Amino acid sequence: MLSQWLLLFSYGIALSFIGSLPFGIINMTVAETTVRKGFGAGVWVAVGASVVEFIQVLVSLKLIGLFVENSRLEKIFDLIALLVFLGLAIISFRNARKEASPREAQ
Repeated sequence: MLSQWLLLFSYGIALSFIGSLPFGIINMTVAETTVRKGFGAGVWVAVGASVVEFIQVLVSLKLIGLFVENSRLEKIFDLIALLVFLGLAIISFRNARKEASPREAQ
């Protein structure tokens, strides 16, 4: 049991490292802070960002477990997501139609 957890933890560390390699807003913020304010400040920003990401992953794993255990809840969220994206699509199409109207020649 412990070896399985250790293996999963190792996979998580490796995938997190691979995911953090591309330039992103967090990586650029840490780099900018390190350059402007020094190594110590950069380390504190990196630690803060890591804690926030850890909490986000923990919450998402708990929600995944909730969805796996309760298929009815998953169907409700699927319906809500469908309605939200359908609404966003309608709004986008209406805004695109307004912007595509002919303009006066200048």
